[in-house]
Amino acid sequence: MIQKTSLTIEGFLYLGWFFAHIAYLTNMKFGLSHAMFLILMVELNDVAAYTGGKLFGRHKMEPKISPNKTWEGIFFSLIAMVLFAFIFRFAIPEFFSWQVLAVGLIISIGGTFGDLTISFIKRDLHIKDMGKLIPGHGGILDRFDSLIFVAPIFFHFTRFFFIALFFHQ
Repeated sequence: MIQKTSLTIEGFLYLGWFFAHIAYLTNMKFGLSHAMFLILMVELNDVAAYTGGKLFGRHKMEPKISPNKTWEGIFFSLIAMVLFAFIFRFAIPEFFSWQVLAVGLIISIGGTFGDLTISFIKRDLHIKDMGKLIPGHGGILDRFDSLIFVAPIFFHFTRFFFIALFFHQ
């Protein structure tokens, strides 16, 4: 009973409140481009971490939680996200260079924590996949688990520095 109640609360928190920040983001002046930028970058972060881990991975990050995640993959994704943030800077035109750098770091670090959080929950529940919609990919939630922490952090970062964008009609 306690586990089911806890999972219900976690599900509401993760899927409801954390992902709602994407909707909040779209209410800003450049909100749609910010949201598209965020989703693209989070998916690129997953690809970069996977690629970096496969190419250079030697040191496991946390084998009990996520056996294939390596420190080299995380470092590779960190560098890649900063580069991609500058490449796709046109989607966040009002950001200064230091803010673009910060966004790349936020997406990489937040994405890693989101991925590890869902992996931890899956290990605790003794399940391999969160669904069967995408076979071999851990389920649909594994495609968006990195977005769990990144969406609210990116939203509040943007809101803090660009509060004037919220007053656009």
